[in-house]
Amino acid sequence: MFLEKIKYIDFSSKNILLAVMTIIAMFGMYGWLIKPHTQYIKAAENYEDAINTLEEKRLVYGGELKRDQKKLIALTDRLNQSKSDYFDVADARVFLESTQSKIQNFGCLVDTLKFLPARQLVEQQKNSRIDMLEYKVEISILGQYPNIVNFIAELQNQNKKVWIEEINLHATGRNNGALMCDLAVTIYTMKVKERTDNVEN
Repeated sequence: MFLEKIKYIDFSSKNILLAVMTIIAMFGMYGWLIKPHTQYIKAAENYEDAINTLEEKRLVYGGELKRDQKKLIALTDRLNQSKSDYFDVADARVFLESTQSKIQNFGCLVDTLKFLPARQLVEQQKNSRIDMLEYKVEISILGQYPNIVNFIAELQNQNKKVWIEEINLHATGRNNGALMCDLAVTIYTMKVKERTDNVEN
């Protein structure tokens, strides 16, 4: 019926109608065939952009992570070196208890031997992992100069650090040439507490 009506339309009207129908058909084809594909292409482009952004972030964060790992390794090495320089509590006790016998082994006499109370060096905080104590000993010994020097050398030759903070050497006035030596000796103990947070028993 529609086709029969078209027969009676003049040529220019037919052309207009045909053009309109062609345009409608093109819009229909675009809506049904082309538009979904353009949406898929746009989604794929967005996905590719997102992947590229994530890859860039991964490279940046990966570089930062490697730098942080190197810093952590360096700090761990420094901590282990520091731990090897200081006494642990048991070794400190042995060292301090043997002080008098070491003095006597070098042919000197102990005039005074005073152990000062241990002093906490690292302020105790809730999250503190390092426990560091200072032990100071004040010693006065009587002996010949070579013997005193040998005893001081023995203190310095420990595999842990021993600080001799003060030496005062003076004559006693005795005819045998004995000297009185006042020493202030300091050692440190360091204990690194292991974290037990988030550790299942």
